[in-house]
Amino acid sequence: MKIKTATSIALILMTSGISTYAFAQSPAQPVKTNTYVYCELSVVTKALSKSVQVLADFGSKSNGHDSQILKDENTVENRDFVSMVEALNFMSEKGWEVVTAYATINSTCTYLLRKLKESDQ
Repeated sequence: MKIKTATSIALILMTSGISTYAFAQSPAQPVKTNTYVYCELSVVTKALSKSVQVLADFGSKSNGHDSQILKDENTVENRDFVSMVEALNFMSEKGWEVVTAYATINSTCTYLLRKLKESDQ
């Protein structure tokens, strides 16, 4: 009986030592979460033209419809795109990624984009 008891005690001590080691944790490291900025794009068709212009809503107040149209970086004029896909590729080059797309009341497609906030890059 004493051998069984000694064996049981040894087994319990070894098991508790292993379980203590298995559940040991290092100090908690802060979890870094990404912060994104968002943009909403919608297309503006031009009368008698095959090109389109794109409205960009960055969530800030603007002083009118025209100020939200994507601009050419060199001329600061409204930028014309062949299609919405070209506009999305343009925004992708600037670090934006499409989150979702949805149809609006007037049956146009609107795209929600995001990119990492400058301080997170």
